[in-house]
Formats: sequence, structure tokens, C-alpha cells
Amino acid sequence: MILYVSKLFGDGNFAADQHYKAICEIYGEENVFTIDLSPNSSYRDERYIAYGKCKSPIHRIGRWLQGNMQYISSGIISEILGIISEKNITDVFIEDSVFGNLVCRIKKQFPEVRVICFYHDIKYVLYKEWIKKLPLHNKIELSIGRIQEKLSQKYSDVELVFNEREALLYEKVYGEKPDDIILLSAPDPFDSSEVGGNIMAEIADHLDDEEKVILFVGKNYYPNLNGIRWFIKEVLPRVDVKCQLWIVGRGLEFLRPEILEPRVKVIGGVESLDEYYKKANLVITPLFEGGGMKLKTLEALSYGKRVLGTKESFIGVWEYVPEDIKQIKLFSSENASDWTEWINKELNTHIPLFDERVYELYKNEFSYEVMKKKFENVLMER
Repeated sequence: MILYVSKLFGDGNFAADQHYKAICEIYGEENVFTIDLSPNSSYRDERYIAYGKCKSPIHRIGRWLQGNMQYISSGIISEILGIISEKNITDVFIEDSVFGNLVCRIKKQFPEVRVICFYHDIKYVLYKEWIKKLPLHNKIELSIGRIQEKLSQKYSDVELVFNEREALLYEKVYGEKPDDIILLSAPDPFDSSEVGGNIMAEIADHLDDEEKVILFVGKNYYPNLNGIRWFIKEVLPRVDVKCQLWIVGRGLEFLRPEILEPRVKVIGGVESLDEYYKKANLVITPLFEGGGMKLKTLEALSYGKRVLGTKESFIGVWEYVPEDIKQIKLFSSENASDWTEWINKELNTHIPLFDERVYELYKNEFSYEVMKKKFENVLMER
């Protein structure tokens, strides 16, 4: 039986959702016990415990004094150890690297239990950068997180990362390579029976040769904000094709009064991205900072969309792109003039709303099926 531990439930973290789905399919749902450390409602079932949000600032400080981040306490760790004993847990999968106290106590009490830790960014490095820009209480929280990651690295049996850059960063910080790289996957928006002509029939109604749609998707997160502001200031004024820029994402509604450019439509949060992706002629991912692979890049590929991005937004992707479509169907540059030139060229031609070569890249490298197979190989190897 495997114990799955995560603080990312309900966070919109597709990577964690896909990992959880794969684990349930590989082990069987009846063999998965779930510990939910997300700040949502508390809940208990036969094989599921959600502890809920830290009750107050006093409780949060108490957890800090125990050496924990706000998501977990020494009491919760003790209960988890009891579950491991009672349920005869053989494997523990931890969906982040900031629960070092938990990992340490598991390995000391149950050395035979295998602990697998998936690194969502190398927090020791990422948090160091974030601390410079945040208020005191966040500085304390993230400083503890850095210490917790070092403990996780010391005691975990298997360490997994998203891409080669993170593997190199992990090695630089910890002096050894992670055990494996498992690429981020994105859900396939199309049933396999729809690929090809059926997809084109489905989205044909969205064709509009008069006004093109440039799509940006991302939540309220400062790398996203910096990127889209850069695009609107440095690139969009020089785009000479009739077009609209759609900004879609949770928490972005506050940008509406700020952006006066008439070609920009701030849509904000939506229930489904499907309609917006299918109507888009191009997807842009202007990111200059951050960590990990970018789900929005993979989502665009899964819809067969041509993507204009930066080195950062193609991290973990670019090395898998076939040479004959690099800088043609998928374009990477940090330079505003390059962006303007490529957009004007693309939008002045008839861009397919579904590019089969782009979708083929997604299916071969970044689909759920590919990720699950790699996951299974790692989890079943002892």
C-alpha cells in the first residue's frame, strides 16, 4: 500500500493531479491512502484525511517553532506515522520537497519504507529569490521551507524532478543527481478518435480571417504579470495585423483598468479554457523568470497551437522539439523585435488552428500516457 502526501489538492496544480491519478491507476485506488495537507476544508474517510487550513496565526507560529511550514505540525506527523504502521504502508510518495521533518521521522521509525519525493522546483534556490521580495512572515515561512527541503533530500530514497534544468540545479545544490526526470504532462483535450479531420471540423466554426486571436493564459502570479505587461508594452504596439489579445486566467481581472490598449481583452477566470484555446491563432508565453516546466506551454501544444515563447517558457520542452519545426511552428526569443517580426509574419498567413506536427510532439513526449509509463517504471522498481 502507498501513502500519498500533498499540499496541492485544489490548487489547480495539474502536475500533482496527474501524478495522483497515475498512482491510483498503478496501485489501484483501494491501495492508496491519501494525506491532504492543502489549506482547504478538513475531511476524513476510510483512506483519506484532509487536515484543513492552519487555524490561526498563533497555530502557524507554533508550527514554525516546531521547524515546520504552515501545512503540517508535529502532531500531524505523529498521526501519519501511526497510519504507516496500522496500514502496513510500503511506499510513501510526497508531492513536494518541503516536508523534511516528516521524511526524517518516517525513515528513522520505518527504515524499510521507501520514501519518494517529487521536487516542484528546487525550493532551496527558488525560495531564496522569493524571500528578497516578500514581507517578514513570508520570509520566515520560506526560510523554513529551504531547511525542510535539505532534510527531504537527505532522507528520501527516491528524488524526482521535472526536467534537465532542474536536475542540473539539484545536482549543483546537493552534489548528486536526482534519481530520475519525469516530464510534466498535460491533459489531452481531444478524444483519440477526433485527431485529424474531426478536430478540424470541430474548430472550423472558430475560423476568422479578418481578426486574429493571440491568447495568453496564466493565473495571477508575478512572472505571468511581468511577462504580459512586457508584451503589451514592447511587442503589441508594433503588431500591424488586425488582432485581439485575450488574457485568460484566474485573478487577472484586476488588470482591466490598467490596460487601455483597445486590442486587449482581459477575460480573467473561466470555467473552461477549451473554447479560448480552440479559437486562438497563436498562443504566447512571455515568461522571463520562474521555475519548473510550464503547463501552459504544454496545454497549447495539446491543442495543436503554434507557440511564441521564451527560453524560460520552453524549459523542459525545447530539447524535445524536432529541428524542422523549431523557430517555425514553435518560436523562442527574448527579443521584442523578434517577437514582433514572427507575429506579423504568422498572422499575415493562414495559420492552421490545429497543427498536426505540434500535436504529434505533445502526444509523443508530454501526454498523460507517456508520463504514466515513466512513473510506473520508477514506482515499480525496488
